[in-house]
Amino acid sequence: MELHKFLQIVHVKEKGFEYAKQLYVDRLAPDFSPFEFIDLDEMRISAILAWLLDPHGSHGQGGRFLNLFLQKLSAGWPLDACEQAQVKTESWIDGGRIDVQITSGHRCCIIENKPWAADQPDQLERYLNQLDFLRSQDQTLTQSAYPLVYLTANGSPPTVRSISELEQQDRINAGQLHCWAFRSQLLDWITQCRAVCRADRVAIFIDEFGRYIRSHFGGAEDVTIQDQLVSDIVKSPEMVSSAMRVVLAGEAIRENLLSKLKAEIAATAASENWSLDWGVSGPSHRSGFSIDFCKNSPYVFRIEFEESQYNNVFYGVFKKYSTTTEDEGARAALLAERLLSTNKNAEDKWLWWRSLSPQDDLLAFEVNWGRSPQPWAAIAEGTMARAIVAAVRRFQDALAGPDD
Repeated sequence: MELHKFLQIVHVKEKGFEYAKQLYVDRLAPDFSPFEFIDLDEMRISAILAWLLDPHGSHGQGGRFLNLFLQKLSAGWPLDACEQAQVKTESWIDGGRIDVQITSGHRCCIIENKPWAADQPDQLERYLNQLDFLRSQDQTLTQSAYPLVYLTANGSPPTVRSISELEQQDRINAGQLHCWAFRSQLLDWITQCRAVCRADRVAIFIDEFGRYIRSHFGGAEDVTIQDQLVSDIVKSPEMVSSAMRVVLAGEAIRENLLSKLKAEIAATAASENWSLDWGVSGPSHRSGFSIDFCKNSPYVFRIEFEESQYNNVFYGVFKKYSTTTEDEGARAALLAERLLSTNKNAEDKWLWWRSLSPQDDLLAFEVNWGRSPQPWAAIAEGTMARAIVAAVRRFQDALAGPDD
């Protein structure tokens, strides 16, 4: 099959699917999510997890969800321990705070929720020491009865800054330390919770929370069109051949589009006397680009890909120098211009940042570029470059000093 004919077929099928969605939009509201009105930062995600795990929570399901969670960890807690457990968020210990702590008798489980933030020095070492102290009160229980779940977007292990590699491996081998991903282990557990939930109102909320996780951490949009395309393509050897040509050209297509984006931003940067520092690399995590809009300012606008393959994209105000201390005046200026929805999210060299989202008022794009066609289509039509330039101007105006 000729390649252009294949692409026409795919385009027609995609448009047909979108048309079908619109026919039933008043009944299904496929694009609606209650979380578009709720800014789910790290603390709110922890609060939802704690609510689900709390046997005394308003969901009315008792220890059913907690039991499923601990079964996945092979923690060996009996059912009565799950029903009697106490769940707390922001539980303070010496040297830090625990995102979610579950205790029942002498047993304890800790969840360290890291959807975006980096570890603090010796953070997991401190939490494991806390579990060791609690375990010392009942030596009949194994380390696996005191699990620590390290929850990240993709299940990446903690850094040596948080715990040494040797200690990390020892704790994993003992069944105590578990590196979970939002997109896999946590989502699997949420799916199990939905299956055993007896309250329709709660089940609907669990559905929406699972959908949020798929969208923000798994890069999964509505997969119905994808499933339909795969089903149609594999039935025809000719279509398979054409499809694989497109797949093999995928990285070259992305690189070509990124070159276009770079050129468009660079053109505006030259006319505005900005400086563009481009360092985007698909195979690398923490790649990205910065736009220095004022050489006298200690800050630049930056877009960064936290994960490889252009995934988990966030943007914000980045500090030029490691010695730059947090400037409350700059943060106040951003808040005054409503560029910050909260006075949080300062981390290391970032004055402030937030993840991309289709609902974002500045950069309304999908957070995972490697799993969505939307950002690439926006680059192709030029709307991505225009949105980025407009965002830079907003931040430049907000942070401009009297001499700028």
